[in-house]
Amino acid sequence: DRYRKWCKIFDMTNMKGLQDPKLIESFRILSNPVRLKILNGLLVHPSSVDSLSIRLKKRQSNISQHLQILRKNNLVKFNKSGRKRVYLLGSEGERLISYFMKFKS
Repeated sequence: DRYRKWCKIFDMTNMKGLQDPKLIESFRILSNPVRLKILNGLLVHPSSVDSLSIRLKKRQSNISQHLQILRKNNLVKFNKSGRKRVYLLGSEGERLISYFMKFKS
């Protein structure tokens, strides 16, 4: 399974929390490297599609498609800033990060 592979990457030994279907779905969604890079970038700094596409060297349309999937699953959310949308971690994204932080220490 992809999420078990993810656990090895993060050196996690306790798999108990992975019985949660939403958490498993988050792992599935983040198995795409572009989505993982987007989430990682938003962890550091909320960003627009423009700045994400420049940072990740991907077309805006490609970034937008990935953001739509991440947003649909509450991994990211956005705030409007003028005519732009500024993306940041959503509730599931924050939950996923806090889950990993338990095992990091």
